[in-house]
Amino acid sequence: MGRFVADPDVIRAKGRELVNHAVVFDENVKKVYQTIQKMIDSDYLSPEAVAIAKEIEGYRIDLDTMTKTINKYGVFCINSSASVVRNQDDIISGI
Repeated sequence: MGRFVADPDVIRAKGRELVNHAVVFDENVKKVYQTIQKMIDSDYLSPEAVAIAKEIEGYRIDLDTMTKTINKYGVFCINSSASVVRNQDDIISGI
């Protein structure tokens, strides 16, 4: 029979780590799009640059969704750790 082990400190720490990763990921995505915008705004705009910019722009919604999903899972882990603690406290207080 399997065992379920939930260490709230580890779950909380991993959740915070994921939230931080989501922030860094979002910052990096914004940097990419700022670079693309600078490329498009430059004096010399080649057809290749326009094609690359359009191709990358097509992924913006997916990247935003990835950022939100990473963040949501991090928040879920943080909230789950609190639930584990509450369950443990309930069990202890019921003894």
